[in-house]
Amino acid sequence: MKINFSRGNWTTDELTYAYPWRFNLTPQFTQLDDCVINTVDPDAPGGFEWISLMSKQAYTKGSKITVNCEFEHFGAPLIVIAENFDTDDRGVLRCGNYFEIVLWEKGVNVWRIYRKNGENSWKKVMAVTFPVKEGEKHTLSAEVTDIGIQMEVGELKFFLRVDDMYESFHLGLTACEGINRFYGMTIEQL
Repeated sequence: MKINFSRGNWTTDELTYAYPWRFNLTPQFTQLDDCVINTVDPDAPGGFEWISLMSKQAYTKGSKITVNCEFEHFGAPLIVIAENFDTDDRGVLRCGNYFEIVLWEKGVNVWRIYRKNGENSWKKVMAVTFPVKEGEKHTLSAEVTDIGIQMEVGELKFFLRVDDMYESFHLGLTACEGINRFYGMTIEQL
């Protein structure tokens, strides 16, 4: 799957909006000429829309997702690897158990989110510190291997061992904690 998020060049045929359980709001991206963007929302946690677009198709180990993105100060574009979707009482798709690979001004953080018995918990499982410039385009990728997640930001590569990686999962992206722009996304089953 290769998505170009410029105006008129993509649809939700292969993608679906799916949201974390933590927030009740369910916004959709705003379309600009060359990208999609989240916006300011004083009713949202932190004052910005939190939006996720996920693959409808499930993937398996040996898959790679790459996103081309940009953020403004405090923005945090991220990749999501979600084991499953749940549906809330309004019929809204929610990510159950998942990983977040978060690009921000001070590097990359990886969070693991757990959903059990209707409760959420999360744990930071990795942090790599390096400067990331706001207002510039970045390429972030994650490949799910037999033993973990291989990540890249530009020329930098790092690895997280995951002994209990999901057998199948959905891949996607999220805009959170500030203004984020997404220009493209590619998902490959290698």
